[in-house]
Amino acid sequence: MLDLLDRYLGPSFNDRPMELDIWKRMERISDEELFRTHERRRERLVAFTRHRLKVQLESRGKSAAQIEEVEGALSPYALTISFARRFATYKRANLLLKDPERLIKLLKDNEHPVQLIFAGKAHPHDLEGKELIKEIIHFTGNTEMRSRIVFLEDYDMTIARYLVSGSDLWLNTPLRPMEASGTSGMKAAFNGVLNLSVLDGWWAEAFSPDCG
Repeated sequence: MLDLLDRYLGPSFNDRPMELDIWKRMERISDEELFRTHERRRERLVAFTRHRLKVQLESRGKSAAQIEEVEGALSPYALTISFARRFATYKRANLLLKDPERLIKLLKDNEHPVQLIFAGKAHPHDLEGKELIKEIIHFTGNTEMRSRIVFLEDYDMTIARYLVSGSDLWLNTPLRPMEASGTSGMKAAFNGVLNLSVLDGWWAEAFSPDCG
């Protein structure tokens, strides 16, 4: 994405963020070229996720057959929704799991493929947050869903970098008005990723009906 912006906005655009004339040059980028750039980043995200999943399984001593199954995890062509942040209860990481039958129906729709990536950590003393992670990991173990929903352990800056650049949709579902900021959505937005969010935190201030 940076190469694309350098080419159309100029290599110094990052040093002049307040100059609106520079950002008007975004209109020169065709939808096709922007989407091709994003598709390549989604492909890299899927490849990276498969690698991390293999590392997770190897660390648990899983069989070679189980590790090999990871090659079928996710698709580089499916709509990719990500939820990645600290697993505090008010952030409601498990909200999508409240209607499991509907979620499974969405994930199994081959005509309109959708997949989910969860990542994050709970505070060491946050027992409820840890239970949320257990709930999601248990759901990802569903044989039918294993290729469409994953949880990445040991959330770090590397995982975050791939997610905020390669996802199609960034999900943010905090319980209002508990979210102070939620900066991961800002990083995703700067990478051209769409946000689907409750009007709370930074999104309550940034959202505009005119431009999303």
